[in-house]
Amino acid sequence: MRAPYVIIAVGTIPTRDPHIPFDGERILTSDDILHMKDLPRTLAVGGGVE
Repeated sequence: MRAPYVIIAVGTIPTRDPHIPFDGERILTSDDILHMKDLPRTLAVGGGVE
């Protein structure tokens, strides 16, 4: 699927589950994505951490 525009809606503080290896390159939080210098060709978005 392709989209001409993508909106990433943020507004909360991201959690960092200790079982997920956030590395700032392949696994990022919503805050990390806002600081990316290059945009990826594809992106998978997950959520719902409780």
